[in-house]
Amino acid sequence: MIPLILVETEKDVNTLSEIFLETAMIANRLKEYREKAGLSQTELAWRSKMAGQNISAFERGTLAPWPKAKKALAEALKVAENELFPEENRNGKDNG
Repeated sequence: MIPLILVETEKDVNTLSEIFLETAMIANRLKEYREKAGLSQTELAWRSKMAGQNISAFERGTLAPWPKAKKALAEALKVAENELFPEENRNGKDNG
């Protein structure tokens, strides 16, 4: 499954390989931080007020977290949002 990515201008367009790499990095990092916190996907979903299916999809890389989800996940994991999602800072994008 390929994630749907909407863009507003050409400068927002990344190559397909960049998009997949970034999604994979987010997925791996989210799982790593969740496991380090000793949480199951269900527990993280409950703490971040999201459906468990979303957590699973984020970790599989089939769904990219939206800005409010990123904030909720970082708060639930008790880490800074830019630590959990450093790609946003590197690409010069807004975190929220």
